[in-house]
Amino acid sequence: KRPLHVKHKNLRAIAFTGPKTGVIGGEKGTLLVTSDNGLTWRTKKAPTERSIYDIAVTPDYPGAFAFSGAYGLWGFCENVDGKCYLRSKNAGFHYRAIAFAPGEQKPGLLKILVAGDDSHIDRINDNKEPQISSWFQPSGSTVRDMAFASADLPLRPDNPRGQIGL
Repeated sequence: KRPLHVKHKNLRAIAFTGPKTGVIGGEKGTLLVTSDNGLTWRTKKAPTERSIYDIAVTPDYPGAFAFSGAYGLWGFCENVDGKCYLRSKNAGFHYRAIAFAPGEQKPGLLKILVAGDDSHIDRINDNKEPQISSWFQPSGSTVRDMAFASADLPLRPDNPRGQIGL
């Protein structure tokens, strides 16, 4: 079988949502999904035309994934074949990284962290009235990736207070 070719669209993020399922995000709202360990990929209708920069998965919501992207874009898909929900604040900056916050995740009560241009970091509790907490330091730097570590990890001796409390 011939591999899927996506013309004129850079692919920017990949994540596997289960033992055989995965998703790729890219420019102009590109979403590609697989159900066979990546042997074949097919397009998935994205709820946006904006570029997708990052994808996050969580064991607390098996099969689901969240995505972030251009102009404050973020969204959530139930699974590779399920419905996607677009969330966005139409910001003047891009969300370059997304992660599920630690703890239980369920529809309508997602806890998401997004980060991007101008050191912008937002914590979003996505309920009926989404609550957004922002940390913003206009330093001109860009956050491109983030991860959560166990609270049991030792602090670095040269930077003992370098963590952000969420």
